Amino acid sequence: MSIRGRVLALASASVVVSVVVVASLSAPAAQAQQKRKLDKAQQQEANVLTQLVDQAQAGLQVPADLPVSIEAYHYFKSATGATYVPFTMVIDTSKASSPAVSVMLRVVKKSAAAPTQAQAKVPGITPATDRDVADSSDLRSRMDADRAQAGANKDNLPPLPAASFQDLYFVSVVPLAERPGRLARAFQVEPGDYDVYVAVKEREPADKKNPKMAVCRQSFSLPNLAIPGDLTVSSVLLLARTEELTQQPTAEQQRDHPYAIGTIEIVPVAGTKLATTDPLQVFFQIYNYTLTQGNKPDVLVEYNFYRKLDSGEKYFNKTEPEVLNAASVNPMFDGTKHQLSSGITVPAGKIPVGTYRLEIKVTDKPSGKSLTRNLEFSVS
Repeated sequence: MSIRGRVLALASASVVVSVVVVASLSAPAAQAQQKRKLDKAQQQEANVLTQLVDQAQAGLQVPADLPVSIEAYHYFKSATGATYVPFTMVIDTSKASSPAVSVMLRVVKKSAAAPTQAQAKVPGITPATDRDVADSSDLRSRMDADRAQAGANKDNLPPLPAASFQDLYFVSVVPLAERPGRLARAFQVEPGDYDVYVAVKEREPADKKNPKMAVCRQSFSLPNLAIPGDLTVSSVLLLARTEELTQQPTAEQQRDHPYAIGTIEIVPVAGTKLATTDPLQVFFQIYNYTLTQGNKPDVLVEYNFYRKLDSGEKYFNKTEPEVLNAASVNPMFDGTKHQLSSGITVPAGKIPVGTYRLEIKVTDKPSGKSLTRNLEFSVS
C-alpha cells in the first residue's frame, strides 16, 4: 500500500496542520475459508459452541457467565462488491479461570429462510451437536437439515436458517489496565439486515463440568456500497494509530488482523474520547465516484470542525479543501482496481479540550454529487 500525503494549513492558527492521506490499495481480503484442522479438544469446544449458538438463534435461554459485548462495527466495500465488516468484541475474562477462551462467530441474515420440514427430516443425519467436526470449515458448511435434525433430536429446536458467515477462534483475551480485553475479527457478507451471535466459553475451566459460557446477540444493517454511480463512503473511523506491516497479510493472517488494509494496519479508538496527548486521526474510503481519464478520481473533500457548547454548536475550524485527482493521487492508482482512501491527522495538543463534530463533505466533481458524514469526538 502506498501513501501519498499533503500538509494543509488550517483556516485558524489554533490548529497548526492537518494531513490528508490518499491511499492506493486493494480491497481488504475476505476472511479465510481454508480448512484448519482441529484437535480433539478443539472439536469438543466446537460442538459445545455450535449447540450454544443454535440455542441462542432459536431464542432459548443461554448462559451469561461472562460479560461479552460488541463494541463497534465498521464496513468497507470488498473487491467482490460484498461488504467487509471488521469489528471489535469486548470479552471480560476476569471472571474466567484464565484468559484462554473459545469464541464462535455466527452471522445470520434476517430474511434467511429456515429449512422445510421435509428437509429437516432427511434420514441418516448425525446430529451436529453429537459428533466431532473434522475441521473448522465444517462449521461453515454444515447443512440446514443437519442442524435442524440435531435440534429436533436433542433440544427440540425449530429449524434454523443457515448462517451467512461462521467462524471459530481459540484465543487468549487478556484484560488491559483494569479494562476488559478486546478481540478484533471480521466477516464478509452481502448488504442487508443481520443478527450477529458471539459465543464465548472458558477453554481451561476450573470446574470442568460447568465451564463458564455466554452468548452476545446484536442486530445491524449493512448498506449497499457497490451501486454504480451512487457516491458513498465506508465507515468513518477515529484511529488510535496506524502500523506499517512488512507485507500484505495472507487470507489466513487477515483473520488475526481484520483492520489490515494492504500493508497498513489501522487501529480504531475504543469509543470517541481522545486525551490531550492524542492526535486526531480520521480514516475512510470513497466509493462509486466518476472515473476520469486513466481511471483516476476527481473528488473534493472538505473537513469542517464544530465545537459543542452549552449555548449550542459553534464553528471551530476547517482544512483547506482537498482535491483528489490525477495530479494528487499515486500515479499507479487505478480506480477499477484500488480503493480511494482519505482522512486527516491533527497533531496532539492542537485541539482544545471539549466536544466536537467533524463534518466531512465529499463531492464527486464530474457528476456534481456530494454527501456529508459526521464524526463526533471529545478531547479531555
